[in-house]
Amino acid sequence: MAATQTVQVAHLGAKVGYEISNNNKLDPTKPTCIMINSMNTTASLYRAQLDDNNTKLTGALYVLAIEPLGHGATRCDVEHFTYWDSARVALQAMTKLGVERAFALGTSWGGGSLFVWRCWLLRGHIDGFRVCRIPIQGVLGSRAVRHTVPQKWTSSTPTPDFVVDDDWIGSLLDLGFGDAATDGVRESGRDGVGR
Repeated sequence: MAATQTVQVAHLGAKVGYEISNNNKLDPTKPTCIMINSMNTTASLYRAQLDDNNTKLTGALYVLAIEPLGHGATRCDVEHFTYWDSARVALQAMTKLGVERAFALGTSWGGGSLFVWRCWLLRGHIDGFRVCRIPIQGVLGSRAVRHTVPQKWTSSTPTPDFVVDDDWIGSLLDLGFGDAATDGVRESGRDGVGR
């Protein structure tokens, strides 16, 4: 499920989807942790971390989940964009929401790459970052993916009813999360591709 809140930013005319903890209120007495979801997922990936009943986490941190370009509710006025663009719109959303300094957490390649670029772009505003489970070799390069996906996703006729299959979503989540890919994470992955 995509984020239910959005904020408009200048870069690319983007509308950025986000979710926040603590009943949608910024608590300046607590540090902020910004979380970016991985490919094919939405802010719902962090449902457990955003839950106000998770007092162990939300009692210590203000949690802000921001969806990158092309994910969930985050959209822009251009057809093509880069990770740099996604990092820039997330930074502008962070600023617009009143977050001056934060810790950063990213999952998989998307979250990890965005945070590395974000840290470079916003030196002095990111207090530290953690990238969770980025496999160094074989990501989207495995023989099964290289040979199966192009054949399954190629057609000489229009396919208006095309849906990304569970095998693809599962393999991405396995690469990014391994054994930590819970049913909730898998549900978020399926939601992230619009099903």
